[in-house]
Amino acid sequence: QTAAGERSSLVRSEEGGVYRARPHGDELRLPLDAYQRGAWMIEDATKGKWAQDYSATLKADREHYLALEWTESYLYLPSLAAILALGMFEVPLWCNNGSWLEETSISKQCMLPGGSDAYFSELPYLPKLWACVIEGLLIGLLLATSLFAARANFPHAEDVGHNSLRTALCWVMVADFAVFVLVNQYLNWNMSFRLSGFLRVALFFAFPSMWQALKNTSTIILPFLQVAVLLFGTVLLFAWVAAMAFDDITGLNHEGQPINEGFESLGASVYSLFEASTTQNFPGQMIPSFIKYRLSFFFFFVFMVVTVMIFLNLVLAVVYNAYSDAKRTQMEAYFKNRAYSLRKAFRVLSKGTKSVTLDSFHRIIKNLNRCPATPYIREADLDLYFSTLDDDQSQTIEINEFYDLCNILQFSFNRVPTAGCAGNLPFCQPIEAFVRSEEWLGLDGIVIVVLAVNSVLVVIQSLRDLADLDDVAEDNAWSAVNFAFSILYMCELCLRLCVVPFIEYWSQASNKFDFFATVTLFSAGVCWAAPQIYVPEEMLRFFLLLQMLRLLRLLSRVPQLTFIIGCMVRMMQASSEAIGLLFGVLYLYAFLGVLLFGGLIYDLNPALEGTDYRDSNFDVLNFNDMALGMVSLFANLVTAFVPEFYEAYTAVHTYPIVAVAFWVSFYIVGILVIFNIFASFIIDVFLAQYESNEKSIAEQETTSTHVAAGFKVVTTFRGSDDIYQKVFMEDEDAAAEKSIAEQE
Repeated sequence: QTAAGERSSLVRSEEGGVYRARPHGDELRLPLDAYQRGAWMIEDATKGKWAQDYSATLKADREHYLALEWTESYLYLPSLAAILALGMFEVPLWCNNGSWLEETSISKQCMLPGGSDAYFSELPYLPKLWACVIEGLLIGLLLATSLFAARANFPHAEDVGHNSLRTALCWVMVADFAVFVLVNQYLNWNMSFRLSGFLRVALFFAFPSMWQALKNTSTIILPFLQVAVLLFGTVLLFAWVAAMAFDDITGLNHEGQPINEGFESLGASVYSLFEASTTQNFPGQMIPSFIKYRLSFFFFFVFMVVTVMIFLNLVLAVVYNAYSDAKRTQMEAYFKNRAYSLRKAFRVLSKGTKSVTLDSFHRIIKNLNRCPATPYIREADLDLYFSTLDDDQSQTIEINEFYDLCNILQFSFNRVPTAGCAGNLPFCQPIEAFVRSEEWLGLDGIVIVVLAVNSVLVVIQSLRDLADLDDVAEDNAWSAVNFAFSILYMCELCLRLCVVPFIEYWSQASNKFDFFATVTLFSAGVCWAAPQIYVPEEMLRFFLLLQMLRLLRLLSRVPQLTFIIGCMVRMMQASSEAIGLLFGVLYLYAFLGVLLFGGLIYDLNPALEGTDYRDSNFDVLNFNDMALGMVSLFANLVTAFVPEFYEAYTAVHTYPIVAVAFWVSFYIVGILVIFNIFASFIIDVFLAQYESNEKSIAEQETTSTHVAAGFKVVTTFRGSDDIYQKVFMEDEDAAAEKSIAEQE
């Protein structure tokens, strides 16, 4: 391809942005050039794939691949997220259909026996016409993107999103939707069951990253079953012993309780000890018999030691050990494939030499910018990325430097001037020294003192408010004090922005919050001071809370706390798969709960009379709609097991065994397995960062970055690969894999 022809095939993506190579017409039937092949290999490397050769691949296939990536990122994923969220606004299946166009009140649409009241999430339910239109549109988009992916015949096509399971699920969704519209909506027959929620969760888990998380989770089944058999076998054994010992004891203890309460039969004994094994309500199960027979303590002592102190912790260890082994195997393959793909791309781009030139780097970035799988790089920042890669400043990139490309692509560079809007004025030099000073007489030191004083006053004001000491004169005095502090904070903001470039200031999340809080509090103070503007007391209370949150800035002066908070933020970013598993399980059980228990929890239900569930006002946590179902399951997730739910739902359901199976299976799947995976994984991720004394990856990789005088680079790292390396791979292993890849 000639230089003129190459320029003619470049299109401008945005004003001042990088030109992107895009073939047209007859060019589509030509093989890929070296830069397109290299870009595809680098894209494979960012996904941890084993790159193909692509020498016989046509440019048309490359265009199909890019179009598929765009549809996946901007059509399929938003549609999947939207259809999952739609479940929160759909009328529960146990309710009546309602109006096609008008929003019907909940009391009329979800009628309960005797006109009883019940709790709902209070989210607006969509009229059935809108619900049908939105669901049909989203299903159509999901099916269209799946069928478009099915036409792909390039390497790794199945990994971009298409697989037979996803397409099959979309077709089943079409059939389920068609039946629902015909029967429930058009014929107006109440259809109390459909597959929509199950299919949406299945599509969520069919997404490549979640599918991999499911595969990793499946490896724990056998070791978990071995420990679970021991755990529940112990519960059954001790329940049998307790039933045999207590079932014939019919007397009362000194408090008037039956001595054998909770152990009247084998079934009651099994439930009581199962509840105790979850640590809920213990020692309540022991008290009736312990009041009469003190020696019964030793029975419960042995049981709790074996089940809670040994087997539950053993379950945690076995579950995470199996999951972490599977995750380690996945990440080892991921980084090995990355090293191989980068080495292959380097050979293509270096064209027989031992380095990649600046011109080749620019061309490869032009091709990478066409793919949404890699972050977009502005033309003005190309030299920053290149100099960051070029550790020895040789103006070329060698193989050992090229291996850092995937990490470098996860950076975000902002080239900012070293001085603010007034930094070049002569009289502003003392102001700049004052603002940037780290001494106590500098701006930061004075602001810390002001924040400390403000914190004391806010505490006094809040204690006065909690004590209901209302006095108009004092209230006005406190408002004047708050307004004075808001003026000081506004002056600080103006001084800081005169010296610090706004782009640099805005790059930190804490500064964004400070900016919002300062401007809001100052505006509120101006409104309060203006006599013609009335500010409600509730609004002033909100501003007080906002001011209290702003005072958390004091904590930023504690390096250890700042480091821990940073670790927690990155920890949540790296735990996306574990969080996805939790969400999928909660969504699945919430939909199942609405099908099984929707409309069964209401005020006049006689089955709830006298239950701890009703007496504790837990009836607001129910499965009358999806949103409340998610909240109810979350409450059970974080507390391991809530006996009040178990007792209430076994009482209200026609077949109590259904409620037993629902709650016990959620305890096993959601808590013993998925929640233990999440909890152990975030502990590992946190410790991997906390115990590391190395510089951050941003500091390690940008030490060689050079910019023109009067400018500096503000760098943020948007990836999690470095965390996975610390958790699952030793540095020596990573170096060995890289060395092996070089020698292959």
